[in-house]
Amino acid sequence: MYRILVYNIAYGSGAPSSYTDNILKIHRYLKRPDKNLKKISKFIESSKADIVGLLEIDTGSFRVSRQNQAEEIGKQSSHYTHCLTKYGESLTGKIIPILRKQGNAILTREKDLTGEVIAKLFFK
Repeated sequence: MYRILVYNIAYGSGAPSSYTDNILKIHRYLKRPDKNLKKISKFIESSKADIVGLLEIDTGSFRVSRQNQAEEIGKQSSHYTHCLTKYGESLTGKIIPILRKQGNAILTREKDLTGEVIAKLFFK
């Protein structure tokens, strides 16, 4: 039995306290503080999850100083990283630098727990 966690990290920007706060602090989507990734990693490690689905990650845009958030979280939380950008090659919006680096990821505690194995677990 695997312990599974799904977490929308909102590009490491930190959770707003309200809808108004979200609008007033829209700048947080342009540059994220490092402390949020550390908090996210600590939470994931404390959950003892074997498989972690990360939603809304940045795979290396200028917003995160070219750092892949999933890989950084994986290192800090002792997980292997498997990530892809959200948008296909045909998306016209990929010309926008931030959009072409947005993605989702799966972190696994076991190295051999590949995408195929995970797909079989969820889609039997």
